[in-house]
Amino acid sequence: MQFSEAAKQRKAADNALKQAEIAMEVSLRAGASAEHARDEARKTIELLRMNVRFMLERDYLTTKLITESSDVAGAERVSRKLEEFAVPNEKERKEWLESLKQRRSGRKSTQ
Repeated sequence: MQFSEAAKQRKAADNALKQAEIAMEVSLRAGASAEHARDEARKTIELLRMNVRFMLERDYLTTKLITESSDVAGAERVSRKLEEFAVPNEKERKEWLESLKQRRSGRKSTQ
């Protein structure tokens, strides 16, 4: 009787171990999927940043384009938000905006 009871407990333990192994594998796969999704999201955000930066540099996103209304202040706020998105680091953004100003003033003086 003790042997039979021990066999039942061993079988239950083996089943629990198998369930734990399956759960661990599922967890590892979910973790890998989550990491992949995170990496893809980061790539997508970086591409968006590059595109917004490019459009700002080429004057495709101007305050006139952003809003058709007379809300110039609102359009300027949106423009600043786009600049902050394109270049999140404040120091780098200031340098980038300064270089844009210099390039634009250079273009105006040659025209």
